[in-house]
Amino acid sequence: MSSRATTITHMTMQLYPSWLAYIRRRPSQSWIIVDHLPNQPLPYVLEPGKIWTGTGLQTEDVSEMAKGRLYVELIHALAKTPIRCRVTVREKSSPKNEETPSHG
Repeated sequence: MSSRATTITHMTMQLYPSWLAYIRRRPSQSWIIVDHLPNQPLPYVLEPGKIWTGTGLQTEDVSEMAKGRLYVELIHALAKTPIRCRVTVREKSSPKNEETPSHG
């Protein structure tokens, strides 16, 4: 954690066709995500110890691409390279408060 503020400037997504393409930073597709929370628009000054939450729409296309090598990157002022994180999609789960029907 840094003791300095940073400015988050962009949130992007990249789809890599192979591990080698990932290593070489050669995505087959790239997007800039512009649909953010209204109270945390980009660019956003992130103070030390604070949290920024980025959002984007999860469509069927995104869910399908996440089965491969789909990454989100945050571009910010304190580093030359972005922060990169692989996208994983969780399966929908049933509500916890829902009663299970009895069989008997």
